[in-house]
Amino acid sequence: MSSGIIRYDIPCLPYGIPFIEIQIDGLVYSDNALSFNRFIKLGCMMPSSSVTFIPYWCYGIAHDSLYPGITDTYFAFGLKAQSLIGNYYDKDLRNNQHKTKNTSLNFMAGYAKTISSEYYNFTTDLSITLQQLICNNNYAYFTSYLNHSSEDQPTALYPRFINISLKSGYAQYIFPFHHLIISYEHCRRHDGNQYRGQPENFHAIELSLKNHSLLSMIFNNPESSEFDNIYNNINYGISIAYIFSQQHYPYSFIVKPTVYYYFACCNAGRPFVGIEFLYFMGKENNYEYNIESGIVLNTTIPLTIYYSLKRDIDIDFTGGAHDLYHVIGIRLTL
Repeated sequence: MSSGIIRYDIPCLPYGIPFIEIQIDGLVYSDNALSFNRFIKLGCMMPSSSVTFIPYWCYGIAHDSLYPGITDTYFAFGLKAQSLIGNYYDKDLRNNQHKTKNTSLNFMAGYAKTISSEYYNFTTDLSITLQQLICNNNYAYFTSYLNHSSEDQPTALYPRFINISLKSGYAQYIFPFHHLIISYEHCRRHDGNQYRGQPENFHAIELSLKNHSLLSMIFNNPESSEFDNIYNNINYGISIAYIFSQQHYPYSFIVKPTVYYYFACCNAGRPFVGIEFLYFMGKENNYEYNIESGIVLNTTIPLTIYYSLKRDIDIDFTGGAHDLYHVIGIRLTL
C-alpha cells in the first residue's frame, strides 16, 4: 500500500488556518488487482500554545484491505490535537513555575515481553494526555489509554486482550507540588480475534491526591537541569474510584496507592523502584499489584528500561483467570 497527500492552506483568519486536503491510497492485492482509496478533508488548524487543534470534516471512499470488491463510502467529523516532539516549554518556566504553557500534549508509549506467564506474550501501551492549564497550576485534562496483549504462544503477535480507558478531570493545586484531582473514567475490556461472551465496561468517578502531579512536568528548581526536575526523588499518590455504572463488572470501589522513588546518583539516568497496588471491592473483593524497578535515561525523550513483577486478575473475563508473572520492557514518555 502507498499513500499520497496534497494539502492547500488558506491563511485568511486571525486565529486559524483553514485547509483542504486530498489523500489517495493505492492498494495492491495478492492477485495483483489494484484499488484506490480516496479521501477529501476540510478543516482548520488552530494553534494554542504548544498544541494545534484541528477540527475537520472528511468524506472517504475506502476499499477492504484484504478482499477486493468490498467498498464503502462515509462522512466523518472530528477533532485532532498535535504537538511537536522536543524542548518546546516556555522559557519563563524556570523563573516562575506559574508561567507554564497553557495547553500541552503528553505522550507515553511502551512495549514489553512477559516472562513465565500462562496467558500473556507481548504487551503494548499507548496513552495521550491533553492538558489545559487554568490558573495557579490548576489544570483540566483528558487522557486516552490503550493496552493490548498477545497470547502466550510462539507465533501469537496479534492483540488478544484489549483494554481501553478514557479519563477526564480537574486538578486543584492545594499545596506545593500536590494536586487534588477529581475525574471521570470510562473503561472497556475487549477481545482481539475472540469474544469472551459478554461486554465488560464501567463508568467511575475518582478522587485522588498526587504529589508532583504525575501527569505534568512542574520544574521545582530553576538552578537544576530539566531532566533532574521532571523526577522528584519520591512520587506518590492515592486514589479512590466509585463505579456508578457497569456491565458485567462486579466491583463498586477501586483503591489505588502508588509510590515511586528515584535515585539521583548519576547524570546519565535515574534508577528507580516503585509499587502500585489496586484493591477491588464489591460483590467480590480482589487485588492486583505491580512492583517495578529500572532506570530513566537522560535522553531527548526520556527512555525507561524496566523490570516488573505483576499480579493480574480477570484476565480472560471478570471472575476468570489470574496470573503472577515477570515483565521486561521499555517506555517513552514526554
